[in-house]
Amino acid sequence: STLRAILSEAECRLQSPPAHPFVRNLLSQDLGGLAASLRGLAGTKHPLVEDAKRSLLFSAVGGSGGLSSDSSASSALASAVGQTRRAVVLLVARAHEELLTKGSDLHDLELLRRRQCQLADIADSVYTALSIHSRVVPPTNSDLAKGNALAALAGDYLLASASLGLAELDRPPVVKLISEAICDIVAGRFSLIANAAGTENSPSSNKLPDMSAWLDYVRLTSASLLSKSIRSALILATDNANYNYHQCATSSAEDQSIEQFSESFAILQHAYKEKVEHSSIAGASCLLERISTPAEINDLLNSNADQCLSTIDSWPAGGYCTHYLRQIVRALLVEQRV
Repeated sequence: STLRAILSEAECRLQSPPAHPFVRNLLSQDLGGLAASLRGLAGTKHPLVEDAKRSLLFSAVGGSGGLSSDSSASSALASAVGQTRRAVVLLVARAHEELLTKGSDLHDLELLRRRQCQLADIADSVYTALSIHSRVVPPTNSDLAKGNALAALAGDYLLASASLGLAELDRPPVVKLISEAICDIVAGRFSLIANAAGTENSPSSNKLPDMSAWLDYVRLTSASLLSKSIRSALILATDNANYNYHQCATSSAEDQSIEQFSESFAILQHAYKEKVEHSSIAGASCLLERISTPAEINDLLNSNADQCLSTIDSWPAGGYCTHYLRQIVRALLVEQRV
């Protein structure tokens, strides 16, 4: 897809190694047993198996023959959506780099960039871990119960790895921001569950959210982590280890623009993710398509793409960084027009 091509090119320009898919991490020496357990779930229809397929197929589709089916391609595209988070964090941080490091005592720019890459990987680990935790299903048989245990174990491992990485960065404001993002993601997931359950007076097991509830869910589960990851990357670019959290979080116009960009971008990203995850299922429609008309979806996508592009234009001239950010936004918009 155009999106995957743009992301690959951007990674090369950033000179940053791409993040490893979750399942490839499972195949490491430390987690070989966990990988074996995952293989044992094949054929059980546990949702964690589909997540594993997406991670593996992301690097396979387009790179070799035999995996070019629509199902495989949609799985790869779903994984590409996750890659955008990491790329956007690094591109926005790099676009602001000259302004933030000017006149500072940061002599080792490469060290800064490595730390920012580490932060972007931490953010991906957090999102992946909580997504895996959300794959727990009612254990109607022993296979599903086994899948639930694996989901809990794998998610906990990634969260522990993220916690260790945050400690290594040694910036309390960054720890605080990412911790708040984790709280927001959990709150967002529970809000959707509560909405589906209905109210005490009108209980329901399959109630669909309205557009307002969908937007709140996206803000909490996607926009919050993106915004706080970008702000954390900018904190790492400052030379003051005691950089004040409240100043960086609430007072500057720059932080407000990052909030606006993150929210609009997260809406585009999440809508795309929903669509490609359902594209291989005949007759299936994603949640956004079930609660909105095609015209409403197009209006939502167009307005948020315009907001993203307008915000990018207001930032310092970032050369190739802002160029790729614009391309990513446009690709997300073009590839999901209704």
